[in-house]
Amino acid sequence: MILLFGCCGTLTPDDEKIEYLVYETDTYAIEYPEDWNVLIHDDGEFDENYSFVKFKSKWERNSDPVLETLDIAIQEDSELMTFEDFELMEILLLYEGEEVVRTENITFANQNALLLIVEGNMDGTEITYHVIYFQHDGKTYRIQSVSEDAKQDKYAPIFQRMKDSFELK
Repeated sequence: MILLFGCCGTLTPDDEKIEYLVYETDTYAIEYPEDWNVLIHDDGEFDENYSFVKFKSKWERNSDPVLETLDIAIQEDSELMTFEDFELMEILLLYEGEEVVRTENITFANQNALLLIVEGNMDGTEITYHVIYFQHDGKTYRIQSVSEDAKQDKYAPIFQRMKDSFELK
């Protein structure tokens, strides 16, 4: 069951007020900017043990090479290292010039987690991925944000708010 409802406060990067909505499933809840699109792939389209939700910012201009996003992928019955290796290989194959610049063991949503920071280039635009992996109740979660490096001042607080709001049920 998936619930979408509005509430929550505002954040002010670049002096712009942002209203947030809550995206909620049976297993987690997360806040996201109200003007972002939500794409849900939870119908076994990829794999019956895999669900995927993408929160997409709006295009800022027609020539934008990167659309800022935050993805949540959940794989049931998987090993963390296997899932991590698959996702990292997928990221590195999609874009040329990627480099893992940092790995760190962190706590996320009260779970032991692995943080990967990957830098790369997409059509001449420098980009950064922040990827968090953790396991909970037999499932491996991947939460990944991606943005242009030049837009970090705008999107880093938004992504941080989204990640900070993430709650497991």
